[in-house]
Amino acid sequence: MNFLIFVKNYRSNPEYLIDKLSNKILKNLREPILLENKIINTSISIGFSIYPHAGKDIETLIKNADIAMYKAKENGKNSFAVFEKESHSNIKKEFDLTNDMISAINNNEFKLFYQPKMEYIGEKAVIVGLEALIRWFHPQKGLIFPDVFIPIAERSGYISNIFLWVLNEVCNQQKKWNRKGQDFNISINFSAQRFGQDNIYSNMSKILESTGVDPKKISIEIDEKYLAKNIETSIEMLNYMKQLGINVTIDHFGINYSSLNYLRSLPVNGMKIDMSFINGIGNNTKDEAIIVALIELCKSTDIDIIAEGVETKEQYEFLIAHDLKKMQGYYFYKPMPTEDIEKIAELEFDDFIAD
Repeated sequence: MNFLIFVKNYRSNPEYLIDKLSNKILKNLREPILLENKIINTSISIGFSIYPHAGKDIETLIKNADIAMYKAKENGKNSFAVFEKESHSNIKKEFDLTNDMISAINNNEFKLFYQPKMEYIGEKAVIVGLEALIRWFHPQKGLIFPDVFIPIAERSGYISNIFLWVLNEVCNQQKKWNRKGQDFNISINFSAQRFGQDNIYSNMSKILESTGVDPKKISIEIDEKYLAKNIETSIEMLNYMKQLGINVTIDHFGINYSSLNYLRSLPVNGMKIDMSFINGIGNNTKDEAIIVALIELCKSTDIDIIAEGVETKEQYEFLIAHDLKKMQGYYFYKPMPTEDIEKIAELEFDDFIAD
């Protein structure tokens, strides 16, 4: 929700006005709000544009105040920023991309690719699941990868819309595959930054109910860095997922120093070993030791484990030798469109193909 404040006849010292006004707004609006017997916590981002430096007409001043607000969002919650011409270019790019993102769903610019998850069964590696990965085919800018637009979507708050679109697409696609006798467990990346906002859980429930998909066939992957920030909030979020019947996997596991301390307390079904450790196989004995320790830890806690970013035969053989049989990475398959998944669904993957 956006609000606009005009200040006329301010003192000759605009810095004084900005400091005084921003502190007053932040102080008053940061207080929790009681709404229908529920406590609502808010965060505020404020953008200032000053005449005539930031514009000489009302339209330009409003636009540049909006750009400054996005800069404040980038700096973190409950902060403010002043429009500066020097930083205008990068902020404007993000501002424009955010505006384009709002219409991207309606214009069918997003597309899902799927990367197979493999499991070593007997003497073969077979497909046991898929990870849905979003791509943005922008009409002017071409292909935009998620590492570019997802952080912007998180800062703008539009990430919830994107996530719900992905969930709906995945559920409908899974129904189509089920009719063809192809039964996949599909994982989706979830931004924990939007936890508890925008009625996201009720909307997730509606999508699962309307599509008729078995929730156990859907897995949510949540980045470890979000879970590590607030354990109590994370447990609450994970319990919501559990109530929906959805499995949860910790993504990029191991990069946070406190990983092992909180793993036992989180109600999760699985975890992915971060690819930075997988890259160390064959050249970093510490990374190899950490991988072995994580495998043993997951066995003892009955948590499913998968290695991400497997790219070489050496990595594959090391993991198999240490009884980690689920993997994902370019050694097997790159992310691919729906039609290609259907072509390879029945294939088995052996060492000769991998070479």
